[in-house]
Amino acid sequence: MRRHLAGYTGMLNLETIGGTIIEAHLRFADQWPDLYGAGWIEAVVRLYETGTWEFTDADRRDGYSVVLFGPNGPRYRHPPPSIVDAMRRTPGVSSVQITFHEDLPPERHSMPPGGFRLAVINGFDLATALAARERLKAYFLEAAMSARR
Repeated sequence: MRRHLAGYTGMLNLETIGGTIIEAHLRFADQWPDLYGAGWIEAVVRLYETGTWEFTDADRRDGYSVVLFGPNGPRYRHPPPSIVDAMRRTPGVSSVQITFHEDLPPERHSMPPGGFRLAVINGFDLATALAARERLKAYFLEAAMSARR
């Protein structure tokens, strides 16, 4: 980084598996800011405005981002707002993000190979985030079965 990014004062997103960098982006991923703590977004804005990082990181805690994938191909519909709102109010869940546009055909979405990303559930309790993912999965499975009838 010192050699290739000397003088760069923006965000760097490193994705790793087992301590090995598998991807690097000169941006941050927008799916996680709610896990970083109060004031983090403001610190990012200051970084780009002034080139300095100022963020009090005293409240750091473990956070989890749990992704729900479905098979490629089907035209998915968003769950009712009441379902998503109930999950967002669940203690231990910090955000629920539905990650596709239902008005776009599936092939118009940028998705990783092998699956269609339906949602991201962030939280501070892994078991709670996994349970929320299962509730969303049940909704999407039921919706898919209803569409076939």
